[in-house]
Amino acid sequence: MIRGIFRDNVSGKGFDRIARELYEGGFPTPGQVAGKKNATDKWHVSTIIIILENPHYTGDLVQGRSTTRSVTNKNRDQVDIEKLIIVPNTHEAIISKSDFEAVQQLMNSRKRTRPQAEMHLFTNTAYCADCGRGMHFKKNRKGYMCGNYNKHGLKAYSDHLIREADLN
Repeated sequence: MIRGIFRDNVSGKGFDRIARELYEGGFPTPGQVAGKKNATDKWHVSTIIIILENPHYTGDLVQGRSTTRSVTNKNRDQVDIEKLIIVPNTHEAIISKSDFEAVQQLMNSRKRTRPQAEMHLFTNTAYCADCGRGMHFKKNRKGYMCGNYNKHGLKAYSDHLIREADLN
């Protein structure tokens, strides 16, 4: 599955699409595999990004990637690459180092600074009647779509759409 996530990303699939395909394929999430009580079967973009940024899949042990700010503060700061503790070839590699570097370069090249989001009249005020999640404005549909459907697709929720003209 890890190789598939890397392969899909290199072939041009985005994080959302990879997460949705894993969910629709019925693959267990890392939380489910770990046996967590509150684990959900839905894959999230953040999980895909964490997997793609994890250097452990190359066979190296990389320690000290983040540190706490203080004993009383739980927020974590990323550590500079020069300060990492890296022990090469401690375990069998799942992903080659060249594939890992290619994915990192792709991720960096695809990063973009988003302009100020265009606010729509019913943003942060329209909620789905069935699940209670916020409605997302979709320009191509000229209306608001359920946030759960927008993220997880038809397998999770039905397509709830309200036209902006109807709300006006």
